[in-house]
Amino acid sequence: MEMRSRPSSQAPRRRPFLFDADGSQLASGWRFADGTNYFIYKFTPPAGTKQLTLSTLMWNQYLLTATNTAPSYQVVNPLFRDYIVANSAPVFWLDPNVTEEAALFAKILNIFDPDTAYLGWFPNGDEMPGVTLCAQNSAYVVAADVFYNATAFSGVRAPIRRTQPPAIVPQLQSKIYLALIMVEGDNIQYDQHRMRQMWDDPTRGQVPLGWSISVLLRDIAPSMLSYYQETQTPNDLLVAGPSGAGYTYPAMWPNSTLPGYMKRTGEYMRRAGMRTLFAYNRDNSTDLALTTGLVDLYKSNIPGLEGIVYNYETSSQVSLIDDLPVATLLGVNDTSSGVPALTAIAENWSGTAPLFVAAGLESWNMMPADAQTLVNSLGPQFEVVRLDVFFRLTRAALSKSQH
Repeated sequence: MEMRSRPSSQAPRRRPFLFDADGSQLASGWRFADGTNYFIYKFTPPAGTKQLTLSTLMWNQYLLTATNTAPSYQVVNPLFRDYIVANSAPVFWLDPNVTEEAALFAKILNIFDPDTAYLGWFPNGDEMPGVTLCAQNSAYVVAADVFYNATAFSGVRAPIRRTQPPAIVPQLQSKIYLALIMVEGDNIQYDQHRMRQMWDDPTRGQVPLGWSISVLLRDIAPSMLSYYQETQTPNDLLVAGPSGAGYTYPAMWPNSTLPGYMKRTGEYMRRAGMRTLFAYNRDNSTDLALTTGLVDLYKSNIPGLEGIVYNYETSSQVSLIDDLPVATLLGVNDTSSGVPALTAIAENWSGTAPLFVAAGLESWNMMPADAQTLVNSLGPQFEVVRLDVFFRLTRAALSKSQH
């Protein structure tokens, strides 16, 4: 089904009346909404209006309705409704950027026990305020707005390994050790759709690559997690997505409830064979580093944890915090920016001691083929390794330098 409205030459005049654009787009001068997408205009008649006439020109097939009742501006993914019903989950759609709605949002979250999942997403795509509000009220986010057939996937059992393919750890030398990680994995609809597209890239496995993935797939889609495990190559490493068992900013949690989230994260990671973690700590402060207290919580609740990568920055810094390697991610949005960034790192390296760089690849822009392009652009001073190998080498090098 497609619905089109007047050309973009009139777009500025119509913009004040666009109540909800949903997935509609402007192209060739017309607004269109294919498939299940739609758009809604809202007109407020001037005071005293007795009659109002609206004229519009439309092409192709369309469904047009008019009402004097304000509609909801979010249509729930119809292929996720079965899971909502099966779990008797309450449904609400509140904007964390609107004071009154945020207060109601927080009130609803506090009805539930700490460490409860908020499934879906947020109005206007307001990721940071939404995830922050959930974290402040001891809830984690599961991005499931276009996850399909959750009831069927969660009801089908599948074998889950507690190990990953073994890796050979090279002898430590004066090189630049580089780890590459796809960063979007907390998002289960990404795990179902975009990640599978990337996974099918025939160049996957030709260079070491970390894959951030939700450990919650063990419950909501075990066959999906099992598929990724069974088809991973020795160069693929599954990494627990931000910031563990559910997307959250751990620095924003109350101290009294955060240990519960950390404990559950450890249980899920152990059962899914993951020993590396990608954490986010977007707390609006000038120092985005994971604090020692957070690192200690991760360490004490995740037996065998090999290291943490965190955030998405303009540089990569690596340190040992209580003997655990922790590395900021150098954000790489595409190959055109990634190649010169890595080249500059090589040009500024002294060459007298090992250097460690962890790079996060923007998963919506890049594919394994792009990772290979990055690797092929590197000079001989680089050695690209899997993230777990990266952490083992980091611990060896930094421990040696500190003694």
